[in-house]
Amino acid sequence: MTKNSPYLLALAVATLAGCAPAPKLVKTETQSIHFKTTENNIEKKEEVDYIAPYKKLIDAEMNTVLGTADIAHVKDLPESTLGNLTCDLVQEQASIIYLAKYGRKIDIVMLNNGGLRASLPKGAITRGKLFELMPFENDIAVLTLSGEKTKELFDYVARNHGMPMAGIKLGIQDTIAKTILVNKVPFDETKTYTIATSDYLAAGGDKMKFFNKPLEYHLLGLKLRDAIIQGVEAKTKEGKTLNYPKDGRIFYEKK
Repeated sequence: MTKNSPYLLALAVATLAGCAPAPKLVKTETQSIHFKTTENNIEKKEEVDYIAPYKKLIDAEMNTVLGTADIAHVKDLPESTLGNLTCDLVQEQASIIYLAKYGRKIDIVMLNNGGLRASLPKGAITRGKLFELMPFENDIAVLTLSGEKTKELFDYVARNHGMPMAGIKLGIQDTIAKTILVNKVPFDETKTYTIATSDYLAAGGDKMKFFNKPLEYHLLGLKLRDAIIQGVEAKTKEGKTLNYPKDGRIFYEKK
């Protein structure tokens, strides 16, 4: 069996369980099933037959078209079409939850290029493509930062020549954050700002120390991948296609 078979089986079982009415647990029994690969890397027929119904279910789910992209969305610096798409969709979906629970919208979304694992092609966008884009089980965390800490965030972005972001316009000059707008309003270091990111980055991943000791910290109960999927589905329902070109939200300023 291929090396992805245990994952495929687990995902299929989880999917099937999610489709059925919740049963009443009486007892549990466990059994280990080992799939072995032959020397010629040919799967045994009994193993193929065993996994076939689960694979069929998962293939059908992953091949479902959720939306259509007008352009290819890929990574780049200081901004990218892929970063704009993911961050804008996360901001929209996270703001719905955060506004309902806490009475505020999300000011800024910040992710990292390393977390975006695949480009999205022009044309049909399947569920599987979005799983490839965001394969991790990261949750959305929303932090409220002081203006001082938020300035550290912008300085970090400038030193790294850009990041996937939403809600901002940032001019970089010699790795220094110069022009800064948040939702079209000049940045004010005396104010506080809400930033949505992954729980990994919120915990200081990628040396993002400015996230340490926030004024508030909330997990939304929504995974980044699910927010992107929901965002794509919402656009399709509205009759819209996916089109997130570079818009100058992060740029290099001339001296």
